[in-house]
Amino acid sequence: MPTHRTSGYRPGHHALRRGLPKVREHLAARFPALRWAQTDEAGRAGCSREFAAIDVSGRADAETRSLPTWTAPGNLPNEEWQQAATDVREIARSYGFGAGQVTVKRPNDNEIVFRDQYRAELNFGSAVNTTLLVRTGCHLTAEAKNRGSLAPTPSY
Repeated sequence: MPTHRTSGYRPGHHALRRGLPKVREHLAARFPALRWAQTDEAGRAGCSREFAAIDVSGRADAETRSLPTWTAPGNLPNEEWQQAATDVREIARSYGFGAGQVTVKRPNDNEIVFRDQYRAELNFGSAVNTTLLVRTGCHLTAEAKNRGSLAPTPSY
């Protein structure tokens, strides 16, 4: 599978947006019972852990973004989960994500989280429903990058 990033390239929102459909399409082809539907809108949230010096006093110069959440009703049984997780791992790696960390492993209840070097996350899980979620890591907003200085402190 091709690698979709090169050394020193921080994958942007658009690269992650292209990768999520590939994961969904692959899983739908391999596991036809999975009928994906968007269940949550894309969003963004302020963040401060990595940019604490600029994300203070109500300034909003750093954020994480999430792509729409996708859900397929129903569970992938354990015997199918292993293959699905392997497939998602391969696709995730092609987008610069690591091998993944199992966060839930119970009978017919599984989740694995893949992270890249910038703390973007691809979450894949299956319990009552099967879900896919992608979030970027914390990054400066385009406005902050263009401005090159702290945002004015809001006056309330």
